[in-house]
Amino acid sequence: MNKWCATLSAVIVLACSLLVYRFVEDTSIEKQIGARSQLTLLDALYVGMFAAKKWNPEAVPLYLTSVDDDLGEASGQEGTRGRWNLQVGAPGVQRAVVAIRYGKVERIITGVGPYRPEYIVAADRVKIDSTTVADQSKRASNLKPGRGWANGYHFILQAVEGVPMITIVGRDEHNQLRQIDFDAGTGRILSE
Repeated sequence: MNKWCATLSAVIVLACSLLVYRFVEDTSIEKQIGARSQLTLLDALYVGMFAAKKWNPEAVPLYLTSVDDDLGEASGQEGTRGRWNLQVGAPGVQRAVVAIRYGKVERIITGVGPYRPEYIVAADRVKIDSTTVADQSKRASNLKPGRGWANGYHFILQAVEGVPMITIVGRDEHNQLRQIDFDAGTGRILSE
């Protein structure tokens, strides 16, 4: 009988510990990132993947893009944006979009297309952030913020032939839409 009580007590303590840990983990992420309304690309990836893993523990990132907001040309100047969409997928299920709005996950939209493993972004290979990309693009390539439907600077994370790539979109000196692609692991410019 004592052995049974000890085992039951241990199970109850373990279950309570896991619940407390889960609560602390959720709130610490909220404090670290969720308190900010403007996120970098890596912040958005982290927030989005945290929610995606709740949707499906096997979820992997496929494509992350910033979305227009109300800040006009000022948006993205420092490499941060308020609105992001992260496409995720998991084997055997449709893709989903994690809509991130001002530091928080607004919703997860499921069933947006088939899972394609060739689109997987190896998040652990992403070593630079949108802050670096924005600074380097403005300094070295004289990239200007977009106007109108693509306001400010936009950022995209995707895999091209297995290589994680960050693209920044803005305007050139002739006010034409321009994008610069960076190797997300090395920071090297791949194309202008």
